[in-house]
Amino acid sequence: MEHSIVFQIVPEKYGNIVVTPLSIANELNSELERWFQNYKYSYLAISQLEQGIYDKNLQVEYTYPYRIFPQRSFKEIKADVLTEVDLVNYQQLVKLIHKYIEKIHKLYLALTETPGGKNVKDFQDQIENKIARFNRKDFPTKLRILNEELESNISFYHLKLINRVRNCLEHRHGIISLKDCDEGKNYMSIRWRYPKISSSKGELTPISNIQGYIGSEINLTDEKKRFYKGDKIYFDFADNFKNISTLNLSFKPIIDSFYQHFNVKYDEKASSIMREINSI
Repeated sequence: MEHSIVFQIVPEKYGNIVVTPLSIANELNSELERWFQNYKYSYLAISQLEQGIYDKNLQVEYTYPYRIFPQRSFKEIKADVLTEVDLVNYQQLVKLIHKYIEKIHKLYLALTETPGGKNVKDFQDQIENKIARFNRKDFPTKLRILNEELESNISFYHLKLINRVRNCLEHRHGIISLKDCDEGKNYMSIRWRYPKISSSKGELTPISNIQGYIGSEINLTDEKKRFYKGDKIYFDFADNFKNISTLNLSFKPIIDSFYQHFNVKYDEKASSIMREINSI
């Protein structure tokens, strides 16, 4: 169910369109919560598996005597599985980025397109047909179009980095090539922006093992991680947790620009924009 856009049928009128860009953040966070829960499940399952348990033979094993690839150690198998998990996670994150860029574009079209048909339901179909064409465009083109529509100059820097990580994992099994590196550099940099929780016992992360109450403070932090050419991408659980905050903070200026473009001031109680169409 979409909360960010409603096409309202009004008797004896064409109808109304109500868009709530602020709901995009709520919808995105709900999906990120599910993403984090799934990742938590796979992380805990993998991290608690010991070699002794893995080495126990199953009732039926698959082996191939003329294998081309060398047999791997437990450490190598675990590294390969972690890479596959990272690939799935980043594919899902990039899919979410596309989905919510497309949602914002849809809200823009609902407020700006010339309506056709007999009523607002016909207009809804009209919007769906147009958004379908937008959805088929590549990632850089979608970002460029959104900037042009909102008359903004958002860099989408962190979103592009997440997409670059996904490309490397998907096409090069996570091995950094020159194609992945920063321009003019021999490494690929990953940057996060997240609320860092500092305490007397160090930074608190999802994998910190601290018991009892301790004093802490929260500061918005920019962090950078480098992978050099030939390195294999690896993210621990704390690294991937930072992606949630990074995505949230990346979408905030997009939502802010939407309200600014339509000259609407918003707060939690008044965040919707209504387009009333009496007739066409």
